[in-house]
Amino acid sequence: MAAVVNNLLVKLLEMSRQKEKLMHEILQTGERLAGAGDDWELVDKLLAARQKYMDEIDGLDRQIENLKQKIAAFAGAGSWKDVGVRHAEAVNMLEDTWRRSAEMAVEAKRLTDKSREQVEKKLKELQQNMKKLQSSKPGLAAYHKKPKQNSGYFLDQKK
Repeated sequence: MAAVVNNLLVKLLEMSRQKEKLMHEILQTGERLAGAGDDWELVDKLLAARQKYMDEIDGLDRQIENLKQKIAAFAGAGSWKDVGVRHAEAVNMLEDTWRRSAEMAVEAKRLTDKSREQVEKKLKELQQNMKKLQSSKPGLAAYHKKPKQNSGYFLDQKK
């Protein structure tokens, strides 16, 4: 039974390291996103890549939770904390990996918030420029229909 638990702990460590690598990718994507500037196509590609990594991490999280429950059951432990008592070294390695992943997640969130603020600022600038252009004389001519000229009468006031 101990061999089964050890094998499951090794598998859990591998999955946790895979999650850590994906978190690192999200962090790098966040850094690139923060420096993307006005390149909206790059922003779109980076957001799609980040979402793909997040979906993969969600799947790994579900697998990790299931594996933790299996390990606790095979170890005869009532909870994950009880597994930590019996397999302290492996659990410490796992918790270090999870801690690093959590730290990267916090940093990625900070970068995401920074990027969101930059994008919102640029969108507001764009909206202001559009309003300015639309209210200018050439803008009015370009964006608004010219009134129809009715045929009128010429009245001569001179006598």
